[in-house]
Amino acid sequence: MAGKHTDNTPDVALPSVATELTRDDEFWMDDGSIVLISAHRVVFRVYKGLLAAHSPVFRTLFADGTPSVKESYDSCPADLRYFLRALMHNGCPRSEDDPKISVEEVLAVARLAHKYEVDELLRQAIACLKTYYTDRFDVWDHKAQSGKIPLELSEDETPFYAIGVIALARLTDTPSMLPLAFYDCCALGGSICHGWKHEDGTIERLSPHDLERYFDGSVALANRAVRSTLQFLDTGSTMCSTSNFNFGDEISCQRALARLKEKLRSRAAVVRGDAALHSMMDIRSLAQDAAQLCQRCRTELTQHDRNTRKAIWAELPSLFDLTVEGWETTPS
Repeated sequence: MAGKHTDNTPDVALPSVATELTRDDEFWMDDGSIVLISAHRVVFRVYKGLLAAHSPVFRTLFADGTPSVKESYDSCPADLRYFLRALMHNGCPRSEDDPKISVEEVLAVARLAHKYEVDELLRQAIACLKTYYTDRFDVWDHKAQSGKIPLELSEDETPFYAIGVIALARLTDTPSMLPLAFYDCCALGGSICHGWKHEDGTIERLSPHDLERYFDGSVALANRAVRSTLQFLDTGSTMCSTSNFNFGDEISCQRALARLKEKLRSRAAVVRGDAALHSMMDIRSLAQDAAQLCQRCRTELTQHDRNTRKAIWAELPSLFDLTVEGWETTPS
């Protein structure tokens, strides 16, 4: 029969003789002193002393009476594997020079580090997540968007994992990760209601309160993006204000800028909320027109684009009805 279970205390049970167990390929140490039985009956043989040295939860568990050499845990096999890997192999990556770790893996490490009170590992996992889910625009715009972070994010993957980031931020009281996590969720649209499916098939969903916050915030963000685009379309440019040909051909620049604005009018994707913080220069057809501008005009356009995105960044917490102490609010 399973032992008493709390949020921070693993279930303790002896497996049924009739239940088939599968050894984990990565963590089955021949000289290990304890067998951990995860969900789906995947077993890990590791060192009791290592677990006790890092986790007061395990230390207390092992100190209470005479624990069995077989312990049962409710974590999925992949999550437990990620946790043991980080615990045994020097934690989570800390810089862009370290081997990258997937966002799914670091979230699993953080969840179990919090559950078993492995404070240093939790600190490392959150620091790794913060290389992308930051409160500084320049860090996100320059480093995160160019991949110069230890966190691996697939550009082709729909960011359902942002649901997990929100849950972890709530669990660990790390509100600075919330604005960008909600921003990433805007790419999910209505499919956010289906939740994030983990490797073991379990599904994680936003709380009803955060789901409401997401829907209200995504509308507010989309409206803010539309307003910024309309302001750009309606604002006269100071480009090529001189007839000096060292600064370019004024007529040529005006035509290129007119083409760019026309494409902005016709592209709904540019004014979607999930694109509000991304540069319009990331859109190939717009970048082609921008390339036809002279250097002075391109510089002015790039600066306008950056200032607009920084202004939206400054408002991001309030758009999702969040209060984040220390969030960068200087728009330019």
